[in-house]
Amino acid sequence: MTITQITIKGVEGDVEIHAADYGAQILYADVCIELERRASDEKRWAAARGAAMAIYGVDRKGRPNANSSMIHSVQTEIERVAGC
Repeated sequence: MTITQITIKGVEGDVEIHAADYGAQILYADVCIELERRASDEKRWAAARGAAMAIYGVDRKGRPNANSSMIHSVQTEIERVAGC
């Protein structure tokens, strides 16, 4: 089974994750992140952290209002769509 798109309802609007030939495209607000399948762990975590900010909101310091486990769950869904 191949998943080609996931839409997650977030505090700041919907986050859409689309499969692409190169990996995944993450869309939220006015942001478009293109993540390759061979991207480093740091780039994957940064993409998941940005998406988590749109999904869970931000705290007073501008950080995601989510713990590491929640951000990891977002990263897992991004990787599933990307085919990593």
